[in-house]
Amino acid sequence: MFIFNKYIIPNNFQKEELGSLGGFLSGVVGSMYAVSTGFVLIYLLGNFNKAQEGVAAESIVLMRLADSVGWLPHEMRLAIYLDIKNYTKDIIQREWQLMKDGKKIGPEALSFLQDINKRLQAYKVNDQMQIFIKKEIIKEIKELYTVRYNRVKMSYFPLNIPNIG
Repeated sequence: MFIFNKYIIPNNFQKEELGSLGGFLSGVVGSMYAVSTGFVLIYLLGNFNKAQEGVAAESIVLMRLADSVGWLPHEMRLAIYLDIKNYTKDIIQREWQLMKDGKKIGPEALSFLQDINKRLQAYKVNDQMQIFIKKEIIKEIKELYTVRYNRVKMSYFPLNIPNIG
C-alpha cells in the first residue's frame, strides 16, 4: 500500500482529484477484468464450437454409413441398420447426458460398431462391386471410430465456467 500511496498517488492531490483518480483506477481495473473475461469466453466458445463440429462430423459419417449399407444384401442390411440405430440411440440417450454432466464416457456404444465389423467379416463377397462396398463400409466405420474418439475427448474439456460466489 505504501508503494501505491508514494509513487502512484502524489501527496499534493486534493480530495476531489483523489476521487477522480480512484474512479479512473477502478475503470482501468474494470476494463482489464472485462478483457480477460472476454478472452475466457472466446476460449470456451471455441471449445463449444469444436464440440459442435465433432457431433456434426459424427452425424455425417453415420449418414454415409447408412447409405453405403443400403447396397448390402437385405438380411445383412437390416441387421446393420439396427446396429446403427442402436448406436445412435445410445449416444443420444446416454452419452450426451454423461457429456453434459462432465462424466466419463465408457465404451458401451462401441459394441454396436464391433457388431457391424463382425457382420462384415462374416460376409463373403462374390464380385468386385461387393468388394468395393465392403471396403467403403469398413473405411466409414474406421472414420466413425475417429470422430467418436474426438467427440469424447472434446467432452472432457470444460465448456462452462463454474459459478463462483
